[in-house]
Amino acid sequence: MSDPDITPEDVVPEAPPEVPVAAPSRRSRKKAAAEEVEDPAVVFYVSAYDPEPSAFEVAKLKPFRQFSSGKLVWAVPADDAERFERHHHFVTGRVVRAPDTFTPEQF
Repeated sequence: MSDPDITPEDVVPEAPPEVPVAAPSRRSRKKAAAEEVEDPAVVFYVSAYDPEPSAFEVAKLKPFRQFSSGKLVWAVPADDAERFERHHHFVTGRVVRAPDTFTPEQF
């Protein structure tokens, strides 16, 4: 039945097959990103005196409306402010940068 010349030391167990590691899910990536320390926001707003009739995106960032003034306000991460400032609406003056002392809540 069994070979008497084979000892237990001669038998090497097979290594288990490697299990592929799945990429992190979208939910876990979002959660990890939210847990990271956020950069301070740079505030931009619409320069017109009259309220904008509808919201519009700038550099694929959505604004929020400050209802007391009717202005559209963007809170842009500090590391993305340079890209935001290259957008057409900023270059033409429709959207301007708020002074550094302002926060989105002050508009």
